[in-house]
Amino acid sequence: VSTMNGDEPYSIKDLKKHYDLKKPEVRKFDYSPSLYKGQYTGTLRYGSNEGDRHGQLVKILIAIRLRGEDYDYLKNEGLQFGKQCDPQEDPKEIMFQVNDIWKRYQPKVNK
Repeated sequence: VSTMNGDEPYSIKDLKKHYDLKKPEVRKFDYSPSLYKGQYTGTLRYGSNEGDRHGQLVKILIAIRLRGEDYDYLKNEGLQFGKQCDPQEDPKEIMFQVNDIWKRYQPKVNK
């Protein structure tokens, strides 16, 4: 553009040509779902670091409860998650959360 001289402003065509401007390409995402030993099919991997354990555990348990799974399945998935945390989550805390979520939430009914 510095080589163009004159009183007229630069046109869009001139700018595109000089700076080799092109439209952005559509992004392509390659999403491969996480593989779990259990049946939970959320987006987060099993296990978590200290500080994230409680939040992730509660999200997993609520999703399972709202999906309509039975109590044993909910309990087993919670305990499996806790074993894979670093450091491991206390099983008593997991069972407290399992029982609390089991009482507090009801499965969604498909209409």
